[in-house]
Amino acid sequence: MLSEKQIRILMLLAEHFTLTAAQIKRLIFKPDQDRDGRQTRRFLTDLYVNKLICKTHSEVVNPLHGLTCPVYYPARLGCEALAMQTGDHRWLRTPTQTPNWQNLAHWVELANLRITVQAALTLQSVATMTAWYNEFDIVGDSDDPQDRYRLYTVVATVPKKIPCIPDAAFELEIAGYRKAFYIELERGTNPIAKAAAEKTPGYAGLDQQKLHRRHFPQSMENFTILMVAPNARWRDALRVAISKKQAPQLWKLAALNDLKPETFLSAPVWYPCVGPPVPLVKGGAK
Repeated sequence: MLSEKQIRILMLLAEHFTLTAAQIKRLIFKPDQDRDGRQTRRFLTDLYVNKLICKTHSEVVNPLHGLTCPVYYPARLGCEALAMQTGDHRWLRTPTQTPNWQNLAHWVELANLRITVQAALTLQSVATMTAWYNEFDIVGDSDDPQDRYRLYTVVATVPKKIPCIPDAAFELEIAGYRKAFYIELERGTNPIAKAAAEKTPGYAGLDQQKLHRRHFPQSMENFTILMVAPNARWRDALRVAISKKQAPQLWKLAALNDLKPETFLSAPVWYPCVGPPVPLVKGGAK
């Protein structure tokens, strides 16, 4: 019989896909509990030995720790156990493939960003989150990525195929109105011009055809793309690059170190391509 915290760990991995032990400790214990991480490691070891979770190692420096560290991800047996324990069969569609080591730092940082957003929501009373989707959320068994993955959307096929592949997406509801937000996390590994050139056509097509409503049927007509840059210099350079591309009005950019639970929603840390920074949500602080 799995304990409450073990079930919680299985659920967290199914939701986030990749997590470090430090992130899991932060999510299952209060700040004054398990300070040395021993209990967290015991839970993880027990789940790993029983093949309910999987583990791999980052072979590049992890931005959260400054060193290589184990990264945990879902196992098929654990997802089956989670579905049986909760009675919710959606866990059976959880991706369980071994994550590419080259992208581990990217996915761990995306998980950290989601943790930040969830913490930010608890600090205000205006907005609620109605959905969050990851890049690899599965909706079908097809080999065609557009039919297999929820967010993968082809916006054009001629003269060439143009896909829109967000890193993640979420929807906020405020006063009965819902709005979609797409996340692009830049870690500074791609040239700025290339990042702008690769990302903008897909989102422009998504906007022109209002295909974001495939992901969020009740969403407003307009959506926003949130690009997170590794620092302020990258943020400002990306603003200039994207301002020269299609649909620059869709984009807001922030530096990673400016994004904390107390700033993500309510502080003016999000920069449009042109103009001063703005908050995502005005007012509503508890």
